[in-house]
Amino acid sequence: MAGKAPVYVEALAVKDGEIALAGSMDAALKMKGDATKVVDLGGKALLPGFLDAHSHYINSLLVANQCKLYAPPSGVGKDVPSIIAELKKCATERNIQKGGMLWRRHSRPLTAFRSPATN
Repeated sequence: MAGKAPVYVEALAVKDGEIALAGSMDAALKMKGDATKVVDLGGKALLPGFLDAHSHYINSLLVANQCKLYAPPSGVGKDVPSIIAELKKCATERNIQKGGMLWRRHSRPLTAFRSPATN
């Protein structure tokens, strides 16, 4: 907010795919033309282009060293063989010995889970 009173945007003027004006409807209509489109915000809020408006940033730090077993496109887990192959790859990359723990959740090991190297 600039100044003591809030300023509200009523419309956008968009030229060549970029916002050329964010302001009053009158100002936007003055810019309207073949290459400039006017967008009436209709009293709604306009927010910056967030990539993810609901983010749990800390989770990205937690999963950074996990095996990427998610379904594509986030991981390779399209079927059981691809998941097993990725588990073996992760175990090798992390130098996890035969029978060693590959995954923990909330600091408690999953006791029934063994490294795929044991099979």
